[in-house]
Amino acid sequence: MLLPDGRTPTLRLAPGLGLKSAAGARARGSITARDCPHIAEEFLAEEREGMSEWQFRAEYLCEFTETDEAFFSSELCDAMIDKTLEAWA
Repeated sequence: MLLPDGRTPTLRLAPGLGLKSAAGARARGSITARDCPHIAEEFLAEEREGMSEWQFRAEYLCEFTETDEAFFSSELCDAMIDKTLEAWA
């Protein structure tokens, strides 16, 4: 699922299920369809034929880029954020 601006929503894991570094800080990572041994290359080739390149990259390769089809640009979304406010903990 993509946001109206073409980017993906952030996945938030339940406490205790996220990746943690040795220092205890949360780590980011991504796993693509090619990293999953149960997803065959033949399946991915068939899927690629039925969608645009950016849709395939978002769906199976964890690559989320801005497209011409996005309703809101990243620049517009970023402009809506007030960086002077303190983040909630």
